[in-house]
Amino acid sequence: MTKDGNISTKHLSSYCVDNVNKLEVKIRSQCPHLLDIDGDSCHHVHNTAKQFSEPFGMHVESLCTDIHNDLKWSPDLHAIFSEICCALKVKCTIPKTFVSFRWLSIYDIAQDLLRLLGALTVFYFPFLSAMNSSQFLHIVVNVYKACNVGNTARDHIRNLQKTLAMKALTQADKECKERITKKLIDQRLETQLIV
Repeated sequence: MTKDGNISTKHLSSYCVDNVNKLEVKIRSQCPHLLDIDGDSCHHVHNTAKQFSEPFGMHVESLCTDIHNDLKWSPDLHAIFSEICCALKVKCTIPKTFVSFRWLSIYDIAQDLLRLLGALTVFYFPFLSAMNSSQFLHIVVNVYKACNVGNTARDHIRNLQKTLAMKALTQADKECKERITKKLIDQRLETQLIV
């Protein structure tokens, strides 16, 4: 296609972005077996991703949206999360929010969540009740071991967690943190399997 169609390899990606429909017609005429789908192939791929995700009940999508909103609208929480990421040697980013009409974006969102899972667990751990925190402490310890966190960094993280534990929360904040900790910590295995 790049030889006979007068499209240089250098310009192929911009051509694809600017002329998706023309490219699809060209592929369909040259290699119809690649697009053996009636109608718009992008629409079919989108619907397939949506159907594939449906049995999981928006588990990952709602988790990422809750985390995104929690960190986006609170600069102090974002700053503490950034410090925790730094201590764990993880690149700090806020998970993207899920957009319901862009189902193909869920892959990128899930990959970002997987990369940040340890940092998010350490960050949200102080929002657990005292009984739950003792029950799930081993998860935080495992994150420390996996990230090879030294004693100085652990002490710094504990101080940050104390600051988080003392935060005054609205009822909406409490409910959001409960949903997040439930999926990050209590239902951790399920979340990891879905991601």
